[in-house]
Amino acid sequence: MEKNRRCKSILIIILIMCLFSLSIGYSLFSQRLNIEGTVDTKAQSTTFKILFDNVSTSSVVGYATGNSSLDSTNKNITFSCNFISNYDACEISFDIYNRGVINAKYTGYSIAVTNNGTTHSVSGNTYSDGIINLYLINNNDWVADSTVLHTNEYGNFKVRALLGDNSTLSEDEIYTVSINFNFEQAPKD
Repeated sequence: MEKNRRCKSILIIILIMCLFSLSIGYSLFSQRLNIEGTVDTKAQSTTFKILFDNVSTSSVVGYATGNSSLDSTNKNITFSCNFISNYDACEISFDIYNRGVINAKYTGYSIAVTNNGTTHSVSGNTYSDGIINLYLINNNDWVADSTVLHTNEYGNFKVRALLGDNSTLSEDEIYTVSINFNFEQAPKD
């Protein structure tokens, strides 16, 4: 009986040691995967941001005086040019930036010129009515329809207004020019 008891004791000790070994082995080879993160649910309008920047009256020719400014939203440029004599010219320079986190696809621009209550839609990048000549100057290789303006990329443009040779220009001639650059969200690369 003593021999039986001794065998049982040894067997219990061996089982306890095996159980202890299994516990240590499990703890050495088991891993826990914790996943933590933050999801940003900003509205789309805050991440798609095409803005104007670096607006300046880059040159004035003759006796003209020019002025340009950017509004507080960086979405509108105001440009004025006062002509004194024939062939006076003003030029405004500006950049269009993609300040958002989404690539923007350039889909073109539209120009409208208003004088004395009449609005003229302009095809192409020039306008002339015999009195005023307007040119949109593209200083970029990327500006073509369906070209992508990537995040933090920009393009430089100039708008030049030139007074033609017309002695019938009255002192109160006012031209309003609207140029709209059109972008849409580009597909993911």
